Amino acid sequence: MSNTNALNLGASNSAKYAYIDSALGITSGNITMELWVKAQSAISSGEWFIIDKSNSTNGVRYAIRYEYNSGTPRIQFARIKEGVGTQYAMYTHTLSLTDWTHIAITYDGSTIRGYVNGSEVTTGSASGTGSGGTNKTRIGNSVTSDSYASVIIDDVRIWNTQRSETDINNNKSSELVGNESGLVAYWKFNNSYDDTTSNAYNLTSSGSPTFSSVVPFGGGASLDVLIIAGGGSGASTGGGGGAGGMQAKTSIQVNPASFSITIGSGGTSVTPDGTNGNAGNNSSAFEIESIGGGGGQHFSNNGTTGGSGGGG
Repeated sequence: MSNTNALNLGASNSAKYAYIDSALGITSGNITMELWVKAQSAISSGEWFIIDKSNSTNGVRYAIRYEYNSGTPRIQFARIKEGVGTQYAMYTHTLSLTDWTHIAITYDGSTIRGYVNGSEVTTGSASGTGSGGTNKTRIGNSVTSDSYASVIIDDVRIWNTQRSETDINNNKSSELVGNESGLVAYWKFNNSYDDTTSNAYNLTSSGSPTFSSVVPFGGGASLDVLIIAGGGSGASTGGGGGAGGMQAKTSIQVNPASFSITIGSGGTSVTPDGTNGNAGNNSSAFEIESIGGGGGQHFSNNGTTGGSGGGG
């Protein structure tokens, strides 16, 4: 599935955001919040809450804020203890009006870590609980006051784990399925406010934001698929097949980190690691080959795998 839309909160945002009155099942322990953002106007005063999540169990909020401090724009990765104070890590950075920026905050029980475009840029110590608080999540606004963000936001993910720099980089530029371990809420904003996970933390809009076709990345990786069926013994990488084989070539889109393809009613399937399962019918030979830059991979129904050629 391709990434088609993002949430547009406008260039002079005075009331637009998305929300759900829920703590998303995270009341303590580890957390990661990550998203893509592009400024719609330059910040010149105050602060914009890009995302803010609170809970009433321990009175703690996690937020990504963009603020203007004495003439300097900066990103604040915050852990707010209601009634006590804010613990944060700061990073001086100006959000671009033309390019997308990926931002993530993580917490592991003692340390806040801030990431910009997949790189760890700041850390800060944080611990303890607050008093009071509410169960709310806001995208483009604060949970306690009106601090709207004049931005476009896309692909918001909230995890109940602390994601590493490698974890963040591995899939920040491609859509997830929604069933990944630790993923508790996932809003793609593809013309919808629905949560893609089974938790169904669907958002509600306020102030009539719109959906934009300007997005930070496309869909899943595009693969050319060559299927060869019949009496042949298979196909070598790059095409060809056994005598009498019948072949057809088509293109599909997949998430390269997680997919399987089943051929025919017999249930022969192939997965990205080159393994396959067979439900009793192995009469058809087939191969799946990634065509394009970077070498790609070649999979076949005899379980072989190897680097494929870069040509077509």
